[in-house]
Amino acid sequence: MTRGPGRPAQILGDASDLDAPAVDLRTRVAWLARVSRCASADPAVSKQVAFAQRMREAGVGASSTKVSLWENAHQPMTLAVLAGYEQVLGLPSGQLQSTCEGLGRSIFSSGRSPLQRARALGGGQQLLDTVYDAVSHQATTGGDWFGLTSYWDHVPGAMVPVAIVRQLTATLLGEMVRACGVAYVTRYQALCHLADHPIYAQVLVDTVLDFVAVPGVEPVIDAISLLGEGLAEQTAPELLTLGADPVGRVRAGATAALANQIRMGSFPHALRPRLRQLIGALCAGSVDDARLARRLIVRLPESEREEGLAVLRRRTTPPSQAPSPRRTLPTLVQVDTSRYERAAQEATGLPRDPVLRRLLHEVHVHDRIELRHHACLLLMASPYRTAVADVALTALREQPRTPAWAGAAILLSYLATEEHAADLLALTGHERDDVRQAALTALTHACGVPPEVDLLAASTLGGVPDAAVRYAAGMAAHPALGEWTRSETIPTDIRERCRWWQRHGAAVRA
Repeated sequence: MTRGPGRPAQILGDASDLDAPAVDLRTRVAWLARVSRCASADPAVSKQVAFAQRMREAGVGASSTKVSLWENAHQPMTLAVLAGYEQVLGLPSGQLQSTCEGLGRSIFSSGRSPLQRARALGGGQQLLDTVYDAVSHQATTGGDWFGLTSYWDHVPGAMVPVAIVRQLTATLLGEMVRACGVAYVTRYQALCHLADHPIYAQVLVDTVLDFVAVPGVEPVIDAISLLGEGLAEQTAPELLTLGADPVGRVRAGATAALANQIRMGSFPHALRPRLRQLIGALCAGSVDDARLARRLIVRLPESEREEGLAVLRRRTTPPSQAPSPRRTLPTLVQVDTSRYERAAQEATGLPRDPVLRRLLHEVHVHDRIELRHHACLLLMASPYRTAVADVALTALREQPRTPAWAGAAILLSYLATEEHAADLLALTGHERDDVRQAALTALTHACGVPPEVDLLAASTLGGVPDAAVRYAAGMAAHPALGEWTRSETIPTDIRERCRWWQRHGAAVRA
């Protein structure tokens, strides 16, 4: 594709240091808006004057000057402006809004606010009616959920009966844990709006705790992580209790949520003794528990971090199995991202993109999970998605157990689409376990596993479905689920997890 008239000669970059505690989030918001517009299939919108006219027709106050200010990060955008971009560019409702709003929840912004919080417009009752009607017909969309809860977030006094909120929250949570792609991001951020609400936050806490308590429930990590997004005074005590739960995936979810509260400085100081007690218990547990402990320890203030690492070193696990107190990967390693960049340029016709390079490096060489996650979400919402996934699919077959291979596996789990299904399906029969598992996860998120696939052949547990295989089967409503629930050769707890998937349904993709 050649670059058309009106396309930018240069794309702005994020000048913050790769290893800095904060990044320039406003630049990332501006970047996503700009590349989305300039790579549009409609050549008219690549020109700022024509695009501004389309925005005004969509009800957003815009001019070519404003578009320039927004896209060069000189003026912050609002959710209404991003909604206008979605409408004019034909993007799914909420795709840009939810991706950009979520950035500031687990990453510090270097100085400038990424988004401007604007007064919500009317229409709250219409938004509620739309969602309530869609729930009754099982036809909800992530954009509808995001719009409703965003209104509640901006107008906390617009009260809805708690019984209705409780019902809708349970439905939304049940959809979020089975959602993929934009459907997931919009629903997760919609639930984050509830986590911030002075009244509905407790409804969310109660709903998450009820969800986790259901026998056989499997996708709990994302549900519990929501408790790390909002009012810490309400959620931190519950998270400390869940951190000591007998079920490993519950402990993992609680640890992720606590780590976010510690990182963002919201964890209550009065609960520090309980946190130290939890870290000590995790250090004395299994190797996986010690890794969870380390995830908390590295987020502590420097004065407490060394003490925590000393406890970790004294654990009774043999040194050969103990997690290193150092970072899993060096902060900066040499990973060649040039083929990703070339593919993205060729697919979109856009010029050299320093933000794209930065995001690719964050995926490949950074051990800060939150930074890697948001880099992948930005790429998923960008016009580079398919081209980057194409290269990652090739890289998945190469150089096992290197940062380049690990980065490719991570990228595919976010970016793979239905276009990649045939290649991913072929890789589910690969001789290497790690390639099979990465391909299976990417295929599950992209479009689901076909019913004729023998999923047990991809399991690492022989004739028993492992977690990745159960997830793939559940998200596809695979017929093997019924066989596994009836098989007496499969452990009772695993059969119960398969029944949970049967009761709750397949992936949510809208």
